[in-house]
Amino acid sequence: MPTVFLAPAPLNVTQFIPGGNTPANGAQLFSYVTHSSTKQNIYTTSTGAVAWANPLVLDSGGNIPGGGEIWIPQQLPARFILAPSNDTDPPGSPYWTRDDISGVNDAASLTSSEWIVFAGTPTGAGANSFTLAGDQTGIFTTGIRVKIIAGAQTLFGTVLTSVFAAVTTVTISVDTNVSIIGITSVSYSIHGTPNGAIPWATIRTTGIDFYSGVGISTTNASVTTGSLVVVSTSNFIGGLTASTATINSAFTAASSASFKGTLLGFYNVAVTTQANVGIAVSTSAPTSTAPFGYSSSAQALDIITKLNNVISALKQYGLSV
Repeated sequence: MPTVFLAPAPLNVTQFIPGGNTPANGAQLFSYVTHSSTKQNIYTTSTGAVAWANPLVLDSGGNIPGGGEIWIPQQLPARFILAPSNDTDPPGSPYWTRDDISGVNDAASLTSSEWIVFAGTPTGAGANSFTLAGDQTGIFTTGIRVKIIAGAQTLFGTVLTSVFAAVTTVTISVDTNVSIIGITSVSYSIHGTPNGAIPWATIRTTGIDFYSGVGISTTNASVTTGSLVVVSTSNFIGGLTASTATINSAFTAASSASFKGTLLGFYNVAVTTQANVGIAVSTSAPTSTAPFGYSSSAQALDIITKLNNVISALKQYGLSV
């Protein structure tokens, strides 16, 4: 039997039809895994021995039948939906919906862990996908991080797609490119998704991934032997473009890769060695082969300022510049 905790007062009191003082006669109280459409048991007493029917039908006064109580399983916060007596199952026109409802004094639900263990049981569907009962797309959203137990392995990844059709199929990018076919448990990050409150990017030992606003973009930069190699530039510091550029301690580049002006303030200045990253004030216009040729000290100062801005931006990603 599960360990259970008493539901907070708003669930164990008379329910009224919103907008007035009319008791919710015969209203249906549904309980689900929080943020999902998977039904979750709630219990009649502190023993956790007997579950309420789901939905729980209130009496004519809008109360739990027989003066009963609602008890919620430990560490399984629930979604509660109150719907009219004649509504469907699942409800189509509920009075209200409440998520993340835990029992009183359920300290385990107030965990400081960065992972929330999903209450359902995942089933491996492929090397990088699994299925879940019910519609879980509200939890496993594109971009959210997941922690997976598969056999003796603990694996981590990022959700690429989450689609509901009879079951929810979740496809992920596994950090270590190891099959998750033997998955037995999945947890999801408390830090939300790309549209959450925390700016989203995945910075790994092998690169930096960014959210493109539509789906997960390809890796924008990969790290090899301590150097950052730019392999895709559409989301990487705006004006930096290079096919095989390497950034390590200072700006170096292969195949005469170039920095182009939208961020740095100059156009098509070839950078072939570290020695070329300097400032030379001259009377000639900038060229594609010389260091930065500018005709005034003010222009030279301007480029120095913008280079410093680039260096500051790179240092935010832990680079030594």
